[in-house]
Amino acid sequence: MTARRRHAFHHLATRYPVIKNIGVLLSGTVIAQLIAVGTQPIITRLYSDQDLGLFSLWLVIPQTVVLVAAFRYDMAVVLPPCEADARRLLRISALFILLTATTTSVVCFLSAERLAALMGEPELAPWLGFTGVFVLGLGFVNLMTHWFTRVEAFRSIAANRIQMFSSISGVKILAAWTGRGGQLGLVGGQLIGQLLAAITMAIKAWRPLCQPSGSSTPVRVLLHRYRKMPLLNAPNAIIDGLRLNGIVLCLGLTYSTEAVGQFSQAWLLMQAPVTLIAGAISQVFYQKFAAARRGYLRQQVIASLKVSAAGGLGPFVVLGIVSPVLFPWFLGPGWELAGLLGQSLVLWLYLNVATAPISTIFVVTNRQELMLGFALLYMVTPLALILTLGKTMTINALMWVLSCCMALLLLGLVALTLRVAASYDRGATTMG
Repeated sequence: MTARRRHAFHHLATRYPVIKNIGVLLSGTVIAQLIAVGTQPIITRLYSDQDLGLFSLWLVIPQTVVLVAAFRYDMAVVLPPCEADARRLLRISALFILLTATTTSVVCFLSAERLAALMGEPELAPWLGFTGVFVLGLGFVNLMTHWFTRVEAFRSIAANRIQMFSSISGVKILAAWTGRGGQLGLVGGQLIGQLLAAITMAIKAWRPLCQPSGSSTPVRVLLHRYRKMPLLNAPNAIIDGLRLNGIVLCLGLTYSTEAVGQFSQAWLLMQAPVTLIAGAISQVFYQKFAAARRGYLRQQVIASLKVSAAGGLGPFVVLGIVSPVLFPWFLGPGWELAGLLGQSLVLWLYLNVATAPISTIFVVTNRQELMLGFALLYMVTPLALILTLGKTMTINALMWVLSCCMALLLLGLVALTLRVAASYDRGATTMG
């Protein structure tokens, strides 16, 4: 790169810092996703579709719980205008995560056999007691990601994503190569990778975590000020978790563990562009939405929609065409169904890319109750479709129906978000 071009890029990043921040997060997310996706051909040759299906079912409980491990006060860390209040919220959230993780492990350990039987897979029982470790590791990573978003330390977020994904994949592969594959390798790799990432972030942020916050605001006042987080945003998150993990569970009850394994790989590969594009844009625009003045929020929403929709169009068009051939070639023999399922998910996940960054508008404008209503509809729809149509349709045909229905709902979310942002700009909404 010439000196002239370097100067031009520097000028652009200085004038438009949002572009620079998206670029930093995007670069880290790209590398992390390349590691996660790039190691899948090894993992799918070391683990069977049944192994991966069982692992996906094991993830149902901790992936749902971790969304509310801090009662959503972790998201509130970005909002206080006072740095000291934000530090106090950071510590409160860390304590909530620890308590939630401990409770999760104890409950799942004591009721492991009953839970495994309800999920239709008794083989899961020995592993359910470790779900709290998952909640602790990923919950703390999510909390610190919000803290680093507040202080605009986007390089730390990007580096942590790379570390976590490489650790998770590396341990899974190493476990299988040393004869400790199956659920031991899959569960162990997931937990070790997340805990290492959490420890790294704690070291980087030891001062706000360990030193006195300096806040004069009582804890109960802070919790009350952001009370809509646990009262409305937390149920929202639970509903999202029930939707995502409920789809896996319902597919397991309706079809087979092998079909769940095929779906989980299709979902993972199709989620790569979603995480890549929407993840970086969401993190940056959440901070922009939180700082937006009245009269400018709708403008920010439209900008976010344009950036995410344009960024996702090319990758999803390509995936829609080549996934039936690409996925089996990439994952190896026996993964043909994953390619067909990936193609059926294109429309839904493309619109998910376009709408994911704007979902935080309901937090910023203190209108979580509207998002809660939408989330209920968005959860019930796929679960009802699977349970009612699953017995009469192949899993691939079912996914086409599901994808079209979910895409229509997301278009409705766009209209709702624009209306909420316009109302906020007119001053009809107040911050909590």
